[in-house]
Amino acid sequence: HATVHYVAPTGSDTNPGSVTAPWRTIQRAANAAQAGDLVRVQSGFYSERVTTARGGESPTRRIIFRADGEVIMLGWIINHPYITIEGFDITRHSAASTLDAFVRVNNGGDFFELRDCEVRDGIQIARADIVFEAGNNAVFSPAGGLIEAGFMSGQTVYVGAAAGRTTITNRGVYRIREVTRERIFLDATFADEGPTAAYLSASYVFGLYLSGGTENCLIQSNRFRNLGYDAWLVMGLNHRFEGNVIERMNGWDAMHFGGTNHMFRF
Repeated sequence: HATVHYVAPTGSDTNPGSVTAPWRTIQRAANAAQAGDLVRVQSGFYSERVTTARGGESPTRRIIFRADGEVIMLGWIINHPYITIEGFDITRHSAASTLDAFVRVNNGGDFFELRDCEVRDGIQIARADIVFEAGNNAVFSPAGGLIEAGFMSGQTVYVGAAAGRTTITNRGVYRIREVTRERIFLDATFADEGPTAAYLSASYVFGLYLSGGTENCLIQSNRFRNLGYDAWLVMGLNHRFEGNVIERMNGWDAMHFGGTNHMFRF
């Protein structure tokens, strides 16, 4: 590799990114990495969703991001070619758009590789005790546990009918103002409703999205589980999927496909 960069929870983004003086954020490394470079991310939690700043140049001059140990982070936005992501634990991304994803590969992200990663645990609950309170602009669940589920202010939340119901009156996507153990307060105007069976998801996004302008991506030996929406939306050309696991889809579809010439090996 041309240069090896290091990131660690004990680092600082004012450091040089060396093994003895690592950076603190993966984004700092993404901003600096050049074609042929390797970024080694040390074990820890990184509260960031990383966006690529540039890509590699060829199969032998990629930009590689590699997790050394258990590296937990929020996700990736890939805008450039010849990027490899290896070994990351990707979880708890939140968005309102169904064209977003924990790992989103936009047009231009050709020859992207996702290897040996886990994409898991959307922020979601499905319960039969949900009450919509018009006076509070709140969703109330007597069972509690809303903070523990991962809901927090500033997120968006999708409200839909849970299994066994065809619809609910207050269905939609809203922004969260505040969360307590039993209530989610929203920037919304509700009709009083409930108790009813409702599904609440702050991760109304795919696990993986390959856009229509992508080509020749490799998705290999990854696990997608317990998400709050469909696992994959695949568009584009000539993508290859090998040895992946999709499980615990909570009633959502596992895969949607478009494009041409994709290959699957299990």
